[in-house]
Amino acid sequence: MNSRDDLLIVASERGELLVAKIRLLLASILLLIPLSSLPFGLVRSESLVGFAITTTGVVLALCVYLMVRWARHWPWLGLATSALDVTLVSVALATFLVLDQPHTAVNSKVVFEAYFLAIGATCLRYDRRACVVAGLVAVAEYLAIVWTADTFWALNETELYAPFIYGAFNWSAQISS
Repeated sequence: MNSRDDLLIVASERGELLVAKIRLLLASILLLIPLSSLPFGLVRSESLVGFAITTTGVVLALCVYLMVRWARHWPWLGLATSALDVTLVSVALATFLVLDQPHTAVNSKVVFEAYFLAIGATCLRYDRRACVVAGLVAVAEYLAIVWTADTFWALNETELYAPFIYGAFNWSAQISS
């Protein structure tokens, strides 16, 4: 290897460490959202899902941080953690489908925005492939969630879901998100 390759590896390692620190910080901050509802007795399924997913996210973020801090360069780690970050968001949304809350899965403004945090953190790396992977995985997983919700639930059935707390379902709104 030449010195340029060595410099790129060092830059990549530093970028991965920075992303790991930001991931841990963001996951910890996001954990405050479901925890804030506990003292007020506002524990709903959204809070429980949020608590479970963000706690998992904090644990995984800590594990990744320790791996990056103690280990040498692993070229696959950035791609894997980029996919993992957006997949955690997708798991949170898919959990609402399992809980028979399809509108929360397709119209959640809190959980959906976490995709942008995950993809934004991915952009801090010195690897365009990780950004592309994170974006494609997020789009594919979210499309699968929306398709599943639309296929298995009558999302705009007013007798079942009115007053549409999370909003009515609309494919054009989903695609433009």
